[in-house]
Amino acid sequence: MVDTLEVLSRLTALSLVRDSLAGAGLGSVILTDCLLRIIDFASMDNLWEPGIRIFMASGQQGAQQTVIPEVVPTILEALKAVPRAIHAHFLTKDAYLWSSLQPGSLTIPVTDLTLKYGGTVSGRWELLYLLDAWPDTGEPPDVSGWSGGQMIDGILSAMHGLRTLMGRPAGWVGITPLMIFRSTAGWLPTLPTEKQDDSSGAPRASG
Repeated sequence: MVDTLEVLSRLTALSLVRDSLAGAGLGSVILTDCLLRIIDFASMDNLWEPGIRIFMASGQQGAQQTVIPEVVPTILEALKAVPRAIHAHFLTKDAYLWSSLQPGSLTIPVTDLTLKYGGTVSGRWELLYLLDAWPDTGEPPDVSGWSGGQMIDGILSAMHGLRTLMGRPAGWVGITPLMIFRSTAGWLPTLPTEKQDDSSGAPRASG
């Protein structure tokens, strides 16, 4: 098996790796650090309904306005029809990035990621990616001058609606990850300082 870091070193030596989206074109290879979120639609298949109802009952600001009870069955039907995909969100210094991930390409089962981290994977990551799609306005494409017939046009509109609802957000960049890794030195969170509790003598974390 080819060492992935050797591939990265070779690409860098050939000046094929950029360090920013600035001035990049579609097809560019870019290396950046990022924060990472994983959304595993497969593991959520049977959890959409309780998850939405828990959210609505949570009392969070805007929860009732975000999800109207009357449309919950329709939302659930659509969510359960989503392909069993793994979505990845990357927060970088340049932009928000979106991609899907292939389970077979991960070195850890995605269910383990979900149970260990939830949605946001701890720490700062390095991401080597291929630039695929620029942000857009979210409006469906105008096919009036390139119609494939009423049925085809309807299918294209539905595909766009699915992407807008459950795929790449309109204002985000679309990418194909080539490598997602971080230093073997690891990452440590900032821990609270310890103070002495005068009443009990036991240490306590400061707020």
